[in-house]
Amino acid sequence: MLLLRRKPRPGRAPTPLRTRLTAEPLGGRYAPSGFGPGLDPVGGSPVYTPSFSGPTNPPPPAPVPGNVAPQIVGFTAEDLGGGQFRFTGTVVDEAPGGLTVGFGGSVGSVRGKSAVTNSDGTFTLVVRLKTDGSDSGTVTAQTKDRQGLASNVASVDVSPTPP
Repeated sequence: MLLLRRKPRPGRAPTPLRTRLTAEPLGGRYAPSGFGPGLDPVGGSPVYTPSFSGPTNPPPPAPVPGNVAPQIVGFTAEDLGGGQFRFTGTVVDEAPGGLTVGFGGSVGSVRGKSAVTNSDGTFTLVVRLKTDGSDSGTVTAQTKDRQGLASNVASVDVSPTPP
């Protein structure tokens, strides 16, 4: 094995050369392209787009159309007894997770309440309604997406009964 050695300083033994590895930031240069459609931003040459798929390389997801207003579907109220109600539904949107669903309507005990959607768009609110008849009526739910588009107003009628 051949080791490169520096010329020793007077009075010292020779030492092997050492390589120092460093990382260099890309700065203003472009990162390698080749996985997207179009042209290479640096040279203007066509960009390679892989066309293989399989268990480790699934096909790319279908393109998402332009932003559309979210929709609340399957909005229901379940009477849990003793005046407790569970309101559930699903927000359908390009990115349904983390949206705030606001509740309103003629039922005072739910006005101003809110629920945050799960990553799949589902939401749940459990609230105790008055059983004296004052909380009978319509409960509404509405949300806005991150671009500010408002959803439909979903509604359900409730009539809490005394325990």
